Amino acid sequence: MKANKISVLFAAFAIVTSMIGVTYAHWTELISITGTANMGVQRVEIKCYKCGTLDCLCIKHSTVTCVLSEDKQTLNVEWKNVRPHSKLWLILVIENTGTIPVNVEPPSILFNPEEMHEYFKVYTIFFGPFNHLPQIPRDESSNPPDCWNFCRLPRLPVQLDPDQKLIMASCIEFTATCCDFYRLRGTMAEIKITLNYHQWNLS
Repeated sequence: MKANKISVLFAAFAIVTSMIGVTYAHWTELISITGTANMGVQRVEIKCYKCGTLDCLCIKHSTVTCVLSEDKQTLNVEWKNVRPHSKLWLILVIENTGTIPVNVEPPSILFNPEEMHEYFKVYTIFFGPFNHLPQIPRDESSNPPDCWNFCRLPRLPVQLDPDQKLIMASCIEFTATCCDFYRLRGTMAEIKITLNYHQWNLS
C-alpha cells in the first residue's frame, strides 16, 4: 500500500513537471516579426536664383558671378571691384523637396578673406510660403489675387511644408571706409550662402 502511494505521487510529480516544461517551452518560444519603416526625408533646395550689383551714384563698377553647388544647398558668389557703399542683391527661390515640414532660418553666410566679414552688412527677408509662386505684375496698377500674399513678410523661422516654395531676398552692402577700401583694393570677395533649415518640430 505504501509502495502504491509512492508510485502515485511519483506519477503526479512527473505529470506536473512535464506540464511545467511544456508551458515554459511555449512562453519562451522566440517569435520573429519582420517589417519595413519608411523614414521622412528632410531636404530643401535652391530651385533658381538671380544676382546683381548696385554701385554708388548708379555707376557700374563691381561685377558678380553666382554659381549653384551640385547639391543645390549653397550659392557661391564672386564679387569683384567692390567699392564703399556697393551693394550686392540676391533673390533665391527655395523649395521643400523632402517629405516632412521644415523650419527655414536666415542663411549661413561666409566671407573669404575672413577679415573682410566686418566690412559687410547683410539684410535678408523672406516672402511666402507659396504653393504656387505668384505672378509679379509688370503694371503697378494691377492687382492679381496673390499680390497681398506676396507682399506679406512671414515670421521667422518660416515653416515650409513639402512642395511649398519660399522667396529669399538678400542685400549685402560693403561698408568699408575710404582708408579700408584702399587697403583692400584689388581683393575679390568670395561669399558662400548656404541654406539653413531643420525639422519643423525641433528647436
